[in-house]
Amino acid sequence: MRLRLLIAMTVLAMIAGCQSTDVTELPLGPNRVMLQVTTGSDWTDEVTLKAAESTLSRGYTHFLLDQANVQSGSQVITMKDRGGGRFTPVTADFTEISVTVNMFKAKEGTARGAFDAQQVVSASKKK
Repeated sequence: MRLRLLIAMTVLAMIAGCQSTDVTELPLGPNRVMLQVTTGSDWTDEVTLKAAESTLSRGYTHFLLDQANVQSGSQVITMKDRGGGRFTPVTADFTEISVTVNMFKAKEGTARGAFDAQQVVSASKKK
Protein backbone atom coordinates (compact mmCIF):
# COMPACT_ATOMS: atom_id res chain seq x y z
CA MET A 1 0.00 0.00 0.00
CA ARG A 2 2.81 2.43 0.88
CA LEU A 3 4.57 1.61 -2.38
CA ARG A 4 1.45 2.39 -4.42
CA LEU A 5 1.00 5.69 -2.58
CA LEU A 6 4.63 6.60 -3.24
CA ILE A 7 4.25 5.73 -6.93
CA ALA A 8 1.03 7.78 -7.19
CA MET A 9 2.67 10.79 -5.57
CA THR A 10 5.65 10.50 -7.90
CA VAL A 11 3.39 10.37 -10.96
CA LEU A 12 1.45 13.44 -9.80
CA ALA A 13 4.67 15.36 -9.21
CA MET A 14 5.92 14.43 -12.68
CA ILE A 15 2.67 15.51 -14.31
CA ALA A 16 2.70 18.79 -12.42
CA GLY A 17 6.32 19.31 -13.45
CA CYS A 18 5.42 18.91 -17.11
CA GLN A 19 2.90 21.74 -16.87
CA SER A 20 5.46 24.25 -15.60
CA THR A 21 7.50 26.56 -17.78
CA ASP A 22 11.25 26.10 -18.15
CA VAL A 23 13.24 28.95 -19.75
CA THR A 24 16.84 28.98 -20.90
CA GLU A 25 18.38 32.25 -22.02
CA LEU A 26 21.41 32.18 -24.34
CA PRO A 27 23.23 35.50 -24.99
CA LEU A 28 23.93 36.10 -28.69
CA GLY A 29 25.29 39.64 -28.40
CA PRO A 30 24.92 42.80 -26.30
CA ASN A 31 21.32 43.34 -27.48
CA ARG A 32 20.31 39.82 -28.59
CA VAL A 33 19.36 36.65 -26.73
CA MET A 34 17.81 33.36 -27.69
CA LEU A 35 15.03 32.14 -25.43
CA GLN A 36 14.38 28.41 -25.29
CA VAL A 37 11.08 27.74 -23.56
CA THR A 38 9.48 24.41 -22.69
CA THR A 39 5.93 24.64 -21.41
CA GLY A 40 2.70 22.72 -21.13
CA SER A 41 0.58 25.88 -21.09
CA ASP A 42 -0.38 28.63 -23.52
CA TRP A 43 3.08 29.66 -24.63
CA THR A 44 2.51 32.94 -26.49
CA ASP A 45 2.03 35.06 -23.36
CA GLU A 46 4.89 33.25 -21.58
CA VAL A 47 7.41 33.88 -24.37
CA THR A 48 6.42 37.53 -24.81
CA LEU A 49 6.68 38.16 -21.06
CA LYS A 50 10.10 36.44 -20.81
CA ALA A 51 11.34 38.50 -23.77
CA ALA A 52 10.13 41.71 -22.10
CA GLU A 53 11.78 40.80 -18.78
CA SER A 54 15.08 39.98 -20.53
CA THR A 55 14.91 43.29 -22.39
CA LEU A 56 14.39 45.34 -19.23
CA SER A 57 17.04 43.44 -17.25
CA ARG A 58 19.64 44.40 -19.87
CA GLY A 59 18.76 48.10 -19.83
CA TYR A 60 16.77 48.14 -23.08
CA THR A 61 13.17 49.33 -23.50
CA HIS A 62 11.84 47.68 -26.67
CA PHE A 63 12.14 44.30 -28.39
CA LEU A 64 11.28 42.36 -31.53
CA LEU A 65 10.96 38.58 -31.82
CA ASP A 66 12.75 36.86 -34.70
CA GLN A 67 13.54 33.34 -35.94
CA ALA A 68 10.87 31.53 -33.94
CA ASN A 69 10.72 27.74 -33.98
CA VAL A 70 7.85 25.86 -32.31
CA GLN A 71 7.47 22.13 -31.73
CA SER A 72 4.57 20.49 -29.90
CA GLY A 73 3.84 16.95 -28.90
CA SER A 74 3.31 14.60 -26.04
CA GLN A 75 5.67 12.31 -24.22
CA VAL A 76 5.32 9.31 -21.96
CA ILE A 77 6.24 10.36 -18.45
CA THR A 78 5.51 7.11 -16.62
CA MET A 79 3.61 3.84 -16.83
CA LYS A 80 0.51 3.11 -14.76
CA ASP A 81 0.34 -0.40 -13.34
CA ARG A 82 -3.05 -1.91 -14.19
CA GLY A 83 -2.25 -5.16 -12.43
CA GLY A 84 -1.57 -8.57 -13.86
CA GLY A 85 1.53 -7.35 -15.68
CA ARG A 86 -0.44 -4.81 -17.73
CA PHE A 87 0.68 -1.19 -17.92
CA THR A 88 -0.85 1.95 -19.42
CA PRO A 89 1.33 4.89 -20.50
CA VAL A 90 0.73 8.25 -18.81
CA THR A 91 1.51 11.12 -21.17
CA ALA A 92 1.88 14.90 -20.89
CA ASP A 93 1.64 17.50 -23.65
CA PHE A 94 4.52 19.91 -24.17
CA THR A 95 5.56 22.78 -26.41
CA GLU A 96 9.18 23.75 -27.09
CA ILE A 97 9.88 27.22 -28.45
CA SER A 98 13.11 28.90 -29.44
CA VAL A 99 13.06 32.54 -30.46
CA THR A 100 15.62 35.30 -30.92
CA VAL A 101 14.92 38.53 -29.02
CA ASN A 102 16.38 41.70 -30.54
CA MET A 103 16.46 44.56 -28.01
CA PHE A 104 16.52 48.32 -28.54
CA LYS A 105 16.48 51.57 -26.59
CA ALA A 106 13.48 53.87 -27.04
CA LYS A 107 15.41 56.60 -28.86
CA GLU A 108 16.88 54.24 -31.47
CA GLY A 109 15.13 54.42 -34.83
CA THR A 110 15.00 50.63 -34.95
CA ALA A 111 12.72 50.60 -31.88
CA ARG A 112 9.85 51.92 -33.98
CA GLY A 113 7.23 49.18 -34.31
CA ALA A 114 8.81 47.07 -31.55
CA PHE A 115 7.08 45.89 -28.37
CA ASP A 116 7.41 48.24 -25.39
CA ALA A 117 8.83 45.89 -22.74
CA GLN A 118 7.44 47.81 -19.76
CA GLN A 119 3.93 47.78 -21.25
CA VAL A 120 4.14 44.00 -21.77
CA VAL A 121 5.21 43.41 -18.16
CA SER A 122 2.53 45.77 -16.81
CA ALA A 123 -0.20 44.13 -18.92
CA SER A 124 0.78 40.65 -17.65
CA LYS A 125 0.43 41.78 -14.03
CA LYS A 126 -3.16 42.89 -14.68
CA LYS A 127 -4.25 39.38 -15.72
